[in-house]
Amino acid sequence: MAPTRSLYRQLADDFAASIRDGTLKAGERVPSVRELSRDRGLSPSTVVHAYELLEADGFIETRPRSGFYVSAVWQAAPRAAAPRSTSRRGEPRTTRVDVSELVFQVLESVRDRDVVPLGSAFPSPMLFPLARLGRCLSAGARQMDPWSTLDDLPPGSPELRSQIARRYLRSGSRTLPGQGADIGAFARILDRHPVRACWLMTNRHLAGLRRALAAQQAAALGSLSRHLPPGFRVIRPEGGYFLWVELAPGHDAIAIHEQALEQGFSVAPGPIFSPRRQFRGRLRLNYGHEWSPAFEAAVRKLGNILRTTARATA
Repeated sequence: MAPTRSLYRQLADDFAASIRDGTLKAGERVPSVRELSRDRGLSPSTVVHAYELLEADGFIETRPRSGFYVSAVWQAAPRAAAPRSTSRRGEPRTTRVDVSELVFQVLESVRDRDVVPLGSAFPSPMLFPLARLGRCLSAGARQMDPWSTLDDLPPGSPELRSQIARRYLRSGSRTLPGQGADIGAFARILDRHPVRACWLMTNRHLAGLRRALAAQQAAALGSLSRHLPPGFRVIRPEGGYFLWVELAPGHDAIAIHEQALEQGFSVAPGPIFSPRRQFRGRLRLNYGHEWSPAFEAAVRKLGNILRTTARATA
């Protein structure tokens, strides 16, 4: 009996044949890893491996922040009938495939509301007063004088600047309507402190946001302490809405990421933050969402994955 072809090679052969016969034409986008994984009922790692073979043989190419596309390279330099890998199984994949496609997988998972977004880069939109902001914008647009688009050129509307000054006064910060941001003071702050980002919002909303994130961080830390096995270190942040988990030796963040997606939640594997595939022993987790039973269940599943991996590598 002839040996059965591996799933990833069958998939690669299917796409190579479709490219050769013109079903898929040069320049056309091929399905993302997540889409093809769902449609074919295959694991993300199987699809990634098939795409590696196709890319190695010139049938597809990656485009930064866009995905995989059919390439014309195979026509200029024909290869063997079936795609073949340039590396043995178990060897590291190329950075170009791994890092870009991993980022796409994580970003695509954010759009799927059935996936618990522990790997998301974004806080919950429910933390922001979007409905109230929408009502204010709508009311302002209806009442806006068209000529105000010229009258309120920089430094801006005197009435708005006066209202801003009054609001700051209520919160204990005195400023004048004619004053703007003190660039000199801002520069001095940058000289004294390692500021890496600025997030500007009203004091009232910022205070509420801090309280919400502090409560969610406490819930996330409690969940991790309950469900993670020994040997894993949680790096507690001073701010923001991310936690880092330092994995025990023998654990691969990419493999954990793939298993997590199969079980309905996401994590952010360390290598997506490095062009050289570093940080394979770290995961980033997002606690910028209300800590619901779904998040608790996702952390419990993560703990089970880590325990299973630990037994397999023991």
